[in-house]
Amino acid sequence: MLELHSSEIADIAQALSKVQQVLDRASKKSANPHFKSKYAKLEDIWDALRDILPEHGLSVTQIMSPIDGKDYLITMLLHSSGQWLKSIAPLMLEKVTSQGLGSAISYQRRYSLAAITGVCQEDDDGNAASLISRKQVVQVADLLKGHADIYNLIIRQLNDRNIATFDLIPINDFEKLVAHIHNLINKKMEKLQKEIDASLDAKVCEETSLNGECNED
Repeated sequence: MLELHSSEIADIAQALSKVQQVLDRASKKSANPHFKSKYAKLEDIWDALRDILPEHGLSVTQIMSPIDGKDYLITMLLHSSGQWLKSIAPLMLEKVTSQGLGSAISYQRRYSLAAITGVCQEDDDGNAASLISRKQVVQVADLLKGHADIYNLIIRQLNDRNIATFDLIPINDFEKLVAHIHNLINKKMEKLQKEIDASLDAKVCEETSLNGECNED
C-alpha cells in the first residue's frame, strides 16, 4: 500500500495547524464562461500560500508519476523536520493530446494543492457541484474517440453556448449530450454502411455484367 505520510507527523501537523489559523480563502480571479462567475486559479491558491508556508518550515512539490500503467499527480507537503504528507490523484484526460494532458495536470494541481494545505476555494460548493465530474468528462471524450468530425461539431456547439471545455458542461445537460453524441455516431455509421453496401452492389454488378445478369434499379 502506498504511504501517505512519514512515520512521524507531529511537527508537520503543528506547522500546518498554524498555517491554517491564518490562511485566507483563495481569491477568485478567473472567469467561468458558463456561469459568468469567478473561480480560483492555481496561481491564486499559490498566492494564498506563498508567504505563509515558508514561515512555518513548509513547502510543496507536485510531480507526475505512472502507477500500474496509469498517470497520477503526486503532491507532497514537506516540513523542515523531514516529515511529509502525500496525496495521490489520477490524471483524467478529456483527450489524449499534449493539450489534454496539460489541462488535466493543471486541474489536478489546483485541487490537490488546495486539499493538502486546507485552502478553501470560494466556489467549491456552488458552481462546481453543478458541472459534470471528471469521470463524466472522460466518458464524453471516450465516446468521441475516432470521430474527429463529431468531436469538432460538439466543440462548436458547446462554444456557441459559451462553454469552452468539457469540464464546464452543466450536469443537467450530461445525459442529453451523451444521447446526442450516440445519435450522431449512429447516423454516421448508418451512412457509412449504406455507402459500403452501395459499393459492394456496384462491384457485384460489374462482375456479372458480362453475363447480362446485372439489373440496375
